[in-house]
Amino acid sequence: MDPVTLDPHGKAPWVPERGTSAHPKLDEHTGELMFFNYSVEEPFLNYGVVDSTDTLVHYVPVELPGPRIPHDMAFTENYAILNDCPLFWEPDLIPRGVYTPSFHRELPTRLGVIGRRGDTVAWFEADPTYVLHWVNAYEDGDGSCSTAFSRMTPCLRWVRMPATTSGSRDSCRWTGCRRTCIAGGSIWSRVP
Repeated sequence: MDPVTLDPHGKAPWVPERGTSAHPKLDEHTGELMFFNYSVEEPFLNYGVVDSTDTLVHYVPVELPGPRIPHDMAFTENYAILNDCPLFWEPDLIPRGVYTPSFHRELPTRLGVIGRRGDTVAWFEADPTYVLHWVNAYEDGDGSCSTAFSRMTPCLRWVRMPATTSGSRDSCRWTGCRRTCIAGGSIWSRVP
């Protein structure tokens, strides 16, 4: 967008066919832009990095068990943090073009930690919740990561009528390394 006239310049040449997520992240120190996108078709999630010269330098598929609807991500100096939350569209309705989200309490929340230009994701599991927005992330001196995020435990009323927002909300601090993570006093176990 032109800063004076507000005329659109169009899509950047690096944008993948599937576009980008709602909240790409800019590292002000390196000029890198990290993003993800998701789809109802495989691969269900992709992660990418655009360097400071506006060039797509990294773009990899991230394996998920099915279509998901992640909204945000976080990053540290060396890692990107993605999520696979149990709030997603009903799989049986997608082929009919119906995108009805449901909260699947029987499934864990999973956080995926991937090197900023890596291709292997370390997944960590915790009690079911939905992470809407990440607040901050950083690495401790011992190589562990700490992340703060906005957490929601949706109920069916919240899922079906977002304007009423009756789900409980709080903030959590997630800390750990690529083996075990801790959030709000709960241990997040790495998935083998």
